[in-house]
Amino acid sequence: MAKKTTPKLKVLWITDKWASLDHPRDTSLRLMEESLKMGWQCWWCSSADLSLQNDGIKVRVRARADQVKSVSEDRSASSFQWGDSQVFEIAQFDQVHLRIDPPVDHRYIHLVQLLNFGLTGKHQRKLVNPAMALLTLNEKMTPFLDPKIAPQAMVACDWENLLKQGQIFQTAVSKPLHQAQSKGVEKVSFKELNDLDASRKELGFLSNQFSELIMLQQFLPGITAGETRIWFVDGKVLATVRKIPQAGEFKIDMDRGSTVQAHTLTKEEKKQIPKIQKILNANQVRLAAIDLIDGRVSDFNVTSPGLIVQMEKVLGRNLAIEVLRGLAG
Repeated sequence: MAKKTTPKLKVLWITDKWASLDHPRDTSLRLMEESLKMGWQCWWCSSADLSLQNDGIKVRVRARADQVKSVSEDRSASSFQWGDSQVFEIAQFDQVHLRIDPPVDHRYIHLVQLLNFGLTGKHQRKLVNPAMALLTLNEKMTPFLDPKIAPQAMVACDWENLLKQGQIFQTAVSKPLHQAQSKGVEKVSFKELNDLDASRKELGFLSNQFSELIMLQQFLPGITAGETRIWFVDGKVLATVRKIPQAGEFKIDMDRGSTVQAHTLTKEEKKQIPKIQKILNANQVRLAAIDLIDGRVSDFNVTSPGLIVQMEKVLGRNLAIEVLRGLAG
């Protein structure tokens, strides 16, 4: 039987502004690097290079994109070699990877809507991940689609509701719904009366004085031993690791001392895989990084799943090429 070849694709990578990227550790750039080795045509732009034009015939999305010719192994900001910029209709690409990091705010939502105008009909599946998934699958709330995978939690903005739930939890974690990478995540206590003023102040700050929805999630003590990251490609498990917080910390922050270790899924974690796959497949999510604490799904990363570089290092695998081959299949 002839060996199956991976098609050579023309791909657009949309990221945050070049100067803001953590170039050596950035998952998007690692995928871009490997795609060049596979012979793909790679083009890059930021959201500033996108525009929507209605010319009376059809709605077009045009991007001024720089061709990526080559990249050296260190993936520093200066290691990328560029070709000339060109203007395209977005549908001319075989794949469009939207890799803008949260916050998922109006800026992000408008960008997804703009891309959705340009990738209609047969072109819809070119966007990774699909526009509908990016617009509807909130990374904090998506586990609610199956209560069996989610920790106990509430989403609300009213202090009375949050207080009532917090007193049931005793110790909770507050999370802004639009952020990632533990930004804005705080531990709040409802054990004693003198805790309530501090908790109300913290929740008021996160909810813009109780006018914006936030999550209050039961504190899971297993976080001190780490959070499991499971990467999925088209609903199939790619790899797993354990993210370990600094001693005495309850938050994972890879920029402030948290580490990554190889990890074998526990029995409880394995039970969650089919339930996670059901949600991913139902929403046609191609790339996802799911985080679990104590066997419960704490985050459902579909906007810009990351950590590939760190995972490759500890697992000794070329995960980037596995991701790309999966997407090209």
